[in-house]
Amino acid sequence: MHLPHRSSAVLSQHDMLSQPWRQWGDGTGFNTGYTQGVANATSDRLASQPLMTLFPSRLVTPELSSIVISAKDHRPDYVVISYTWGRWMHSLRDNDTPFVGGYWKIPGNQLFTREDLNKAIQKISAGSHSWVDVFCIPQNDADPLKDDEIKKQSAIFRSAHKAAVWLGTGGEEALAEVCSWQPEIVYMISPSLLGFPDIVTYKYLGWPAASHKETQRRLRIIAGFSDRVPWASSLWTLQEAALRPDAIFYTKRGDPILHSDSGNPITVKHLNNTMRAIRDELMDVMSYTYGQSVLDHPDLCGLTEDDISLVNRAIDEVNIVSLHNLGSMNAGELLLASKRRTASDPRDRVYGIMGAIGVTMKVVYKDIDPDLVMNNFLVKLHNELPVEIQAFHRVNVYQPDSRRWLLDEDARLLTLLRQRKAPAVTVFSAINASNHLVVDRVEYLSDNGRAELKGCLLSERAVLASDRCGFSHFVPVTSYVKGSLNYREPATLCLMLDNISQKASLAVVSLGTVSGLEHMGWAMAYMLVAIPSTPEYLNHAPISTRKCIRLGILVTATMLFFTTMLERTFEIL
Repeated sequence: MHLPHRSSAVLSQHDMLSQPWRQWGDGTGFNTGYTQGVANATSDRLASQPLMTLFPSRLVTPELSSIVISAKDHRPDYVVISYTWGRWMHSLRDNDTPFVGGYWKIPGNQLFTREDLNKAIQKISAGSHSWVDVFCIPQNDADPLKDDEIKKQSAIFRSAHKAAVWLGTGGEEALAEVCSWQPEIVYMISPSLLGFPDIVTYKYLGWPAASHKETQRRLRIIAGFSDRVPWASSLWTLQEAALRPDAIFYTKRGDPILHSDSGNPITVKHLNNTMRAIRDELMDVMSYTYGQSVLDHPDLCGLTEDDISLVNRAIDEVNIVSLHNLGSMNAGELLLASKRRTASDPRDRVYGIMGAIGVTMKVVYKDIDPDLVMNNFLVKLHNELPVEIQAFHRVNVYQPDSRRWLLDEDARLLTLLRQRKAPAVTVFSAINASNHLVVDRVEYLSDNGRAELKGCLLSERAVLASDRCGFSHFVPVTSYVKGSLNYREPATLCLMLDNISQKASLAVVSLGTVSGLEHMGWAMAYMLVAIPSTPEYLNHAPISTRKCIRLGILVTATMLFFTTMLERTFEIL
């Protein structure tokens, strides 16, 4: 069925320059496409690793035996195969099967047989060696090789000469159809993938019943996409998709899944682009009425209550799949996206995504609290990639009950921020029982320091992505958003900071240097905090009273000089 074309709104260069926070990408959709020129920091970090760490310890031969690869061996080309299976593993291990060269057994599965797996591996690898997790990673949690191989996931996937996604758990028909909606040819005006008419078309031509029905059918497919394609809901496969967007999809039989128009094999990158186009179209639908939600005026575009429900479900599903902006995510966004995916073991919330982020830690499954694993990982992220894990701000007065210092679904993303170099001295030390982030030192802003900061803001040598909920602890933010006052304007921010400094001490926590924004003049990043006490009192105050409230993330053209180091333990709420 022919579907109409739709145009998409683009933020003008004037808007970008007059609204500096938009240069970072702020979660409004502007950053889509804009970040293609930004270097992938994770790839850069991984590329610097020694060759010895970039190769798997085991491979599967064309005859399906598992062989050990040592440093002295010839290192053959291999195909890395991504698939999902853990959720359907038999609880009783009676169906586990042995394999040649292994000292563990391959777990039995409810959705595919061992024969299905063997045939698919041989067909996909086509005479080459392959890497398949159950053949190459010991399935005993206490085996130290399991730790080593999981820590090397990023290197294993990146070093493969070819990557594949095997849909052994189903979904090949849905994936082929959805990806075939997106043409491989680039058009000046993007085609509609879902078939919504624009307001003008609907006003004069209506919405033919057949077209309306087709749109509803497509919405239902998207709303249930991860159920139809279980690979798209797994946490581990999110990491694998991030590491190998060139991976080709294969059917359960091991045949490549082809685009219905071009006949070319469908890749992860094509699915990413399709999901991005679908999300853009869904968001356009929700803003059909020039700034007013379609929920208020569904009559303007002919949407029924069922249509609106389907649109909302489809938006939720696209966010769960989290492939629409996978190629432009920083570390914080990737961690947030991983929370939407399914993991069989809660500790995999760390182990199943750390390879894509590029910050790894020891893998321990036995007798360790999943919350402790996550807390240790968050502390390590704050010390190695503090810019990226803090690349967000909150535009609403609403605040979460705990961990306000951590990116969540209600925060606005600063997509373009990337870490160049973390501070030489690690300052983040723990997450305590109150869920506060513990920092061992902050830089207090003296009178000269506050004057320097305000001067930077007013001269646009600094930009503050402010946390409205943090500001609301000290000043009535609503008074700054009435009439001509805008709490994002530099002059208004300076007034608010003056107001806060009468009630609390302003300080910053250095987050290191920023990468990818040099052409815009940005070099340094800080977390701006308010401490409801004087520095003199804090020198002698007990740790329990040293609280900080996050006011936002500050990006500057130069280092701040007029600061005084307070080497005391503080808790960021």
